[in-house]
Amino acid sequence: MSRIRLTRWHWGAVLLLLAELAVAALVLVPRPSAAYRAQFIDRVDCWHAEQGGSYHLGDTVHPRFDTPEAGPDGIFACGWLTLDDGAWSLGGAAHLYFRLPPESGQLRLELVVRALVSPSHPVQRIELEADGVALPTLRLTSREFLDLAVDMPAEVVGDGSLDLKLRFPDAVSPRRIGAGSHRGALALFVQSVTLSPQAPPSPK
Repeated sequence: MSRIRLTRWHWGAVLLLLAELAVAALVLVPRPSAAYRAQFIDRVDCWHAEQGGSYHLGDTVHPRFDTPEAGPDGIFACGWLTLDDGAWSLGGAAHLYFRLPPESGQLRLELVVRALVSPSHPVQRIELEADGVALPTLRLTSREFLDLAVDMPAEVVGDGSLDLKLRFPDAVSPRRIGAGSHRGALALFVQSVTLSPQAPPSPK
């Protein structure tokens, strides 16, 4: 009889130990949501804040780490590594958020950018999506600064906001291609951003 009681006691101790190990595993190796994992662990997508910074049409924004545009409520709040002279995309996607006057009409986004390319990694594709509307994909092949212009249809800014998602299927670590020491996946460096009303077509 004493042997049976001892065996049951051991089983109880084993089950208790397994339960404690399971709790410890959840603490040490948590199971984050898919969105959290994509942004902060795998660096393949953006933790979508859906806020954005107030913006006056026609203003040129120079993202820097010490400006409101780089803060949690700023235009560059999601998916960017802001420095003292601009911002690198970080990971597989980033967003530009703008809060705008309602019915702003057709807009043009102008950017001064350069791409992370090298002889072994010659192209960076930038896939654009404005409030769910797909825009033409950009292909950048130069490390020099470029002036880009992207037209925004009026329907994507009708509610007084613009969420421009940029995807970087060719993002790569500079360390991997011999272009620097950074280990994160970078693709696009943005020096400035300007969002302006599109000029009406000239009469014929």
